[in-house]
Amino acid sequence: MGINEKLQDTDVLVKIEYNWYRLDSVDMKDGEMPIVVSDEDDNQYTHWDMADVDEMDSPVENTMDSNVFGIS
Repeated sequence: MGINEKLQDTDVLVKIEYNWYRLDSVDMKDGEMPIVVSDEDDNQYTHWDMADVDEMDSPVENTMDSNVFGIS
């Protein structure tokens, strides 16, 4: 199971600038990690990268499978 499949079942919140969003998907493209996030009204935003995330709040942080999420 990959990270995007886990994100479908789990609400992972990310803080970007001053706002919190739900992390919907993560991709790997040309050495960058573009993300898709959505707000509380289900509006999706695609112009950010994982490097733009200031904070993360997730119920899976303590149970992460390093084979799926990796080690940073």
